[in-house]
Amino acid sequence: MAFALSLASVPAGAQTVASTSSLKGAYWVRYLGVNDGLGDLPVSFAGSMTFDGAGNFTVSGQGVTFSGGSLPLTPSATGTYSVLSSGQVAIANPFDTSGSCVMYGGVGVGGVVAATSTDNYCLDLFVAIPQ
Repeated sequence: MAFALSLASVPAGAQTVASTSSLKGAYWVRYLGVNDGLGDLPVSFAGSMTFDGAGNFTVSGQGVTFSGGSLPLTPSATGTYSVLSSGQVAIANPFDTSGSCVMYGGVGVGGVVAATSTDNYCLDLFVAIPQ
């Protein structure tokens, strides 16, 4: 019985409250989507994002969009984010050149982030894994 009680206390001790400072450091990112605000343009990006733990990030890497041919996708070099105590995250979408979309999702085990835009113009998927 003592063993069973000790196991029951492990998850409670491992739980932490998330905050913006929970997302900090370099992350490998992958982004795929369609930007409907610019005429159904498919976009793809792979690279890194560095989160500063205070609500700001920087982006580097390579991406493409397709508009009758492959064109470079140039994301915004910087942006902002926030993390709620529940682990829910909101990230300004640096891959949306129209400036209309925000990505919403969550921070999971090991700091992995998954998000998607819920706005009309962007149909996308964003994944970030700590480097």
